[in-house]
Amino acid sequence: MTKPRQHPRIATIISAVAALATVLALSACAPAVHKATGGAPNAHAGSGHGSGSVPAPKPLAAPVTRVTKTCAELVPAAALTTSVGIAVPVVTPPADLESDVTFTEDGALTCNWSDNYPNDRMLSSNHLVVWVLPDVPTASWNTATPTLVESGEAKTSLVAGDAYGWCNPGGSAGITCEVDTRVGTTWLSMEIESLSKPFTTSDAGLTHFAALINPMVAAAGNAGFVTEPRWKNPAATVTPTTCDAALPDSEIESAAGVTGVDSIGPDLFDQPSIAEFWGAETNIGEVACYLASGDQANAFFPMIVPGGSWAWALTQAADSAQPGYTTVPSLGTKAIEYTDENGTTLDWVRGGNLCRISVTLATPAKQAAVALVLATYMNTKIPG
Repeated sequence: MTKPRQHPRIATIISAVAALATVLALSACAPAVHKATGGAPNAHAGSGHGSGSVPAPKPLAAPVTRVTKTCAELVPAAALTTSVGIAVPVVTPPADLESDVTFTEDGALTCNWSDNYPNDRMLSSNHLVVWVLPDVPTASWNTATPTLVESGEAKTSLVAGDAYGWCNPGGSAGITCEVDTRVGTTWLSMEIESLSKPFTTSDAGLTHFAALINPMVAAAGNAGFVTEPRWKNPAATVTPTTCDAALPDSEIESAAGVTGVDSIGPDLFDQPSIAEFWGAETNIGEVACYLASGDQANAFFPMIVPGGSWAWALTQAADSAQPGYTTVPSLGTKAIEYTDENGTTLDWVRGGNLCRISVTLATPAKQAAVALVLATYMNTKIPG
């Protein structure tokens, strides 16, 4: 899945929760067959008690977007050119574990256009990024909207749906706008920048870009825009639903020899999109914890993606390119560790779920041992 461009008002995500470097393309095709097929029940096939061999289990089909429109259908090139003032090409940014696995598993769609992607965050490109997140409950939306307001967005009638928006006039040239709106149960989150469209007020910018945005919102409100049901991994076991259940502070303090461990987040402005945390993570039941010792010299980032074992091959491919890469047999056959300048990270599969712990300590020599102790504890909370 393509990684959305990070919000210009968002600080860079804590590097200890490092990004996957592998691109997972979200497909706009019809949903794949999600039910894995097991082998024949005869355990003695070929031993004289039956004929033929036991067929190998089919690999688990990866989830695909449940949005029935492609990015090109949702945002026609001509409309984008008119809105931004220049033709803007499609881009495929690097992917990361934080947002991509979560958004992909939830059946979301992300779209990116930019004429200078590396400098998007410097507000020096013409670009549009759109996140389309299906099936967002009212409770999640109501919890998210105060954070949208805190980030600078305001309730607006210029955009259709239950919309919030914010524009940063660029002075003599250019403007950047961000919009979040929900229609039905679909959340559309987007950022758009034009270097050649000067507007002196936020509302003037929203009024201009509404011509591009409102057709997207209208499409999202149509029956059949999202397919059902949501993808499920039949091999996944029950996972903890809170940070305390997954990895209590007391366990961290004991393993690392630190005190005062407490949450330092999540800082919602550290998310690639606020839609990720309040939307996709909530939808799939992901637990992502941001913890630190009282002096904040030691940081701990456990994460569990329920059903996320489908992404193991991608995780393994990315992790194997990291410094200090090694397997971790004590955690299972699908377990990897690497240590770089940002700390030690363990990724592994437990009961069909994708797990991670990243540890950064004031005493780096202890990181790998502490990370393994914490990962081993997390495994006791997840049926294998």
